[in-house]
Amino acid sequence: AELATAPEAQQRLEPGVSKVTEAMIERLEADIDRYMDRVQLPPKFVIPGGTELSARLDVARTLVRRAERRVTALNEDGELADTTVLTYLNRASDAVYAMARFTDEDEPRLFEGRG
Repeated sequence: AELATAPEAQQRLEPGVSKVTEAMIERLEADIDRYMDRVQLPPKFVIPGGTELSARLDVARTLVRRAERRVTALNEDGELADTTVLTYLNRASDAVYAMARFTDEDEPRLFEGRG
């Protein structure tokens, strides 16, 4: 809602509901840590889409990244009132990545690459 709200109506947004807050970012960071603590990533490139669920999450991540790029452009044009939403999108992308890798964890061979 924050990005779709006219600047003159920003005061009507409710923090944590329709306006992104630092607390929301902190929750995402905790989620990322919780998932990544349970995943052993190899020291090489992870091929996305190892399972159907992780593939869907990888697609979702690309959509979040696209949104992040668009919001970055708004920020560069001076049209973004608060950059907290930009940080949130960045962390949301990382959270979706962590979830995707977590769903691959039961299939360690997926981390060895496919060919």
